Amino acid sequence: MSNDHEDDAREFACALLEEVDLAPPRERLALAIQAIRAAPSLSDSYSAAAAAMRQSSPEALAAWLAAREITRRDAGDRIESDAGRLGDNLYARPYLRACVGYALCALENGEHDEALAQLRQVLALDVDDRIGARYALATALLIAGRFEDFTALRTTQTEDTTAFWLYADAYHALAAKAPITDRKTRLARALASNAHAPLLFALDEQQLGEPADSFAPGGFEEARALACSLTGRLWRRDHVALQALLKASRPSQQK
Repeated sequence: MSNDHEDDAREFACALLEEVDLAPPRERLALAIQAIRAAPSLSDSYSAAAAAMRQSSPEALAAWLAAREITRRDAGDRIESDAGRLGDNLYARPYLRACVGYALCALENGEHDEALAQLRQVLALDVDDRIGARYALATALLIAGRFEDFTALRTTQTEDTTAFWLYADAYHALAAKAPITDRKTRLARALASNAHAPLLFALDEQQLGEPADSFAPGGFEEARALACSLTGRLWRRDHVALQALLKASRPSQQK
């Protein structure tokens, strides 16, 4: 009977988490807390609660820490036995995602060293980077002003043609004051990967709406996801860099 009750509670919590994904942002935290109360052992509930908080708050940082430790418990010995290819294990991916969530929250709280150390650990655990931690690391390095470290990361990403990488790379070219020809080349590569992004970077975050879970490369939904990401916020906060990007995006500048 006890097992039946636990199964029902877990099923109810999972249903609540599905509601979290569809609910308006202001309602998500309450739903996630309900899910935690219903099934305290369900690790996804803690990540949902942490993601629903204001990420620059210490409360969110504490929630992500809890999510990381609970998902670490669930991953168990796989963290050591599958180190280097941990992303291949579906049961361990929630731990990797919680680590990235914690790192980005630490970054928003000004804890740059903590964020960078956590992201590097994720990439060491999952060298194929199934969850895109390298993009978070790239942006974290830029926010922390670690331009030399970003340059070192660039040498490992020469084959990456995604908009998420190329817009971080273009920002680095401007912020690090790369030679003018290099700046133009890297801006042009970013624009070629997704031409919609600059105009969305110029919008207030509240105007962007919710990004889609999946999107086609080069499309509007990818641009929305990029604009909602930390990379998009980085561009939005740097008026000089954003104006240079918008200028480069004009047809007369692309001849």
